[in-house]
Amino acid sequence: EQSFPGNATTMTTPNASSHLNPDALLAKLLAPISHFRTSQGKISHNSASSAKMPMNFHKLNDKVSSGGTGGTTFGALHHKSPYVPSAHEIRSLLSSLKPHLSSLPNVLTLNAPLVIVGDIHGQYYDFLEMLLTTGQPPHVNMLFMGDIIDRGYYSIQTICLLLCFMLKYPSRVHLIRGNHESENTSKVYGFWEECVTKYGEDTQVHAWFWEVFNLLPIACTIDSSLFAVHGGLSPSIESVDQIKVLDRFRDVPTEGAFADLLWSDPGENLESGFIVSPRGAGYLFAEDVLSHFLHLNRFEHLTRAHQLAQEGYRVYWNDKMSTIWSAPNYTYRCGNLASVMSVDEEGNREYVQFTEAPASMRSVPEHRRSSVKSDYFR
Repeated sequence: EQSFPGNATTMTTPNASSHLNPDALLAKLLAPISHFRTSQGKISHNSASSAKMPMNFHKLNDKVSSGGTGGTTFGALHHKSPYVPSAHEIRSLLSSLKPHLSSLPNVLTLNAPLVIVGDIHGQYYDFLEMLLTTGQPPHVNMLFMGDIIDRGYYSIQTICLLLCFMLKYPSRVHLIRGNHESENTSKVYGFWEECVTKYGEDTQVHAWFWEVFNLLPIACTIDSSLFAVHGGLSPSIESVDQIKVLDRFRDVPTEGAFADLLWSDPGENLESGFIVSPRGAGYLFAEDVLSHFLHLNRFEHLTRAHQLAQEGYRVYWNDKMSTIWSAPNYTYRCGNLASVMSVDEEGNREYVQFTEAPASMRSVPEHRRSSVKSDYFR
């Protein structure tokens, strides 16, 4: 088990006058979305039921941008090298968020309508592409299920954009922890390397992020019927009440209930119970384990992220569970679609697919042009 970074790197919370106003940083990070256009057929909807389209995506996007004459309103991505936030901006952003994150419970309680997002993994331009599909806060309520960083080219920009939204719209934008929001994992899969490349090891930017990651909630319930967690279930956890009392203010451990919730996966061919996961952390769990958890806690469905889904989502065991994957063409070579889950006020779920940002609208950082297939893409 690990605790917060030591005193040498601890980020103190500045007084209110030095807190970051997120508007300016948001504008810089959203600069590639330069204007709006009217388009047809951009998104594909796959409903979990025969109900109407949830959340009125068309109306929500019309709120974001007026002037269309029909169809769905989207932004347009224009090629622009992403803004690199300064170390001062990052420190102010993270310090400003700490009181809010520290006050949150282990298990968030949210209400629909809501858009639920899976792994993004530093694919900044694809994150922007997703926002062109869903609309931007505050016009939509959003829950991110973790793994915002690592593997992709622009983890810094991706996590800073999300945290800016959280700071500006704390009642509309929410983030639970993934297994990559961890010092141990992000040292291996790219985030630490990106921080050091952009800011130098002496700045301790990576340690400031780790300190904030140690504050993130673990799970979320939506309208008391839907349970969201990054990974899956644990043999140590039967009730959500047990999750509520876990010690989350630390790095993700390598074993135990906390680790299991962030690392576990469904075992589709597993007849019953749990087996140790081949990932080296967490477990594979069978349908009977999921059914027991849902019944005991009076949930209808569990949604999670953590696993690549070629169509952007995957539904298991007669719609008892789903995986949401929000990184299209994962690691710039997997060729998969991405999706988000939309939940409307009646509890209807719909999977909204989207594709990667056009190659002409993306740039590759200089230090990565010769190392696209480095070890942390495996």
